[in-house]
Amino acid sequence: MAVSSLAEVLNQAGNEGRFQVLSLLAITLPRVPIHWSLTMMSYGGYTPDWCCVPSHLNVNDECGVVVANAYQGPGTSNYSTAPSVPSLLSQCLNDSTCPRKQFVSEDDASTVVTEWDLVCDLEWVVPVISSVQMGGVAVGALACGYASDLWGRRRVHFSMLLLHTLLNVIAGFSVSWQMFAVLRFFLGVSIGGYTVVHVPYVLEFQSPRWRAIPAAVPFSPLGASLLPLGAWLLPDWRWMHFICAILNAPFLLTYL
Repeated sequence: MAVSSLAEVLNQAGNEGRFQVLSLLAITLPRVPIHWSLTMMSYGGYTPDWCCVPSHLNVNDECGVVVANAYQGPGTSNYSTAPSVPSLLSQCLNDSTCPRKQFVSEDDASTVVTEWDLVCDLEWVVPVISSVQMGGVAVGALACGYASDLWGRRRVHFSMLLLHTLLNVIAGFSVSWQMFAVLRFFLGVSIGGYTVVHVPYVLEFQSPRWRAIPAAVPFSPLGASLLPLGAWLLPDWRWMHFICAILNAPFLLTYL
């Protein structure tokens, strides 16, 4: 019997069943690590308390100024620590430069700011990296929407998942902020590509009455919620990239 629409094909094939459930989960669950990756700079670009230390001063791990005491005899310390000096905290010398930076040790955050001292004359780098990433998202969305019509959604979908996994691993080994910025751009491309392809891809396997489900399942909010939890448990920007790759990698097996 001839059929005139995809809905009729699905109806004859038995409508919703195990395949529809598995395909929905396999295609939409990657939104968890994808959204984690999209919002990673909200932690990766975090600036802990820091101080710019003049050459004539010594400070402790909390940016408190260490001052010399008069000699008071055996068994006494010749040094004491003054409270943190407000004028040192988060202040650059000459309004822009800081030859000697120190981040407060009680804040265990490891971010791209602490990795490459992105404060003072380099404080513009973090918002630029975020903008570069979102530019990649726009490029990926535009390019992959067309590519999925040309070469098929399955190929583009899994290519973006593979790219996203590999780039997260490489980004975790970044040796400079310039390298990191380039990788964030291409991570944005993979995020934008996945975002525009996975919705029509999963809907092609669902009957009309199921087509609201992919949008209703809160996988993206789940990814956004896991980001602060991950940052709290393991406050290291490199490991956040590695974990994102680990969460994403199993979905590559669903290609088979």
